Amino acid sequence: MRTITKQDCKVLVSVVKPSDLGPKGKEIYSRLFQEAYGVPFDMVTLLRQGRFTISQLEKKLKMSRRTVFRYLLAIEECGCTIELTDKGYQMTAPGKTFGPLLK
Repeated sequence: MRTITKQDCKVLVSVVKPSDLGPKGKEIYSRLFQEAYGVPFDMVTLLRQGRFTISQLEKKLKMSRRTVFRYLLAIEECGCTIELTDKGYQMTAPGKTFGPLLK
């Protein structure tokens, strides 16, 4: 039996939608996305929808402050533009990596 690689996860994420995966589709998709790109899909979606402070991201994503910062850095390393204002963080440009996935 072969282990699913990072590349396998990238392929799956690019061809499957959360709605295709049944009742726990969002959870499964987010896990595949995290394995492929090192960040949870939920965080990427939130940052595309609006501005959030670190404490808001902590509560919504149920993760520690340190983890939120680690993922913000990982998102930037994937080529996305994260903007910080007095109202919080927001992804202003998805970059080449996430662009096709967020359509």
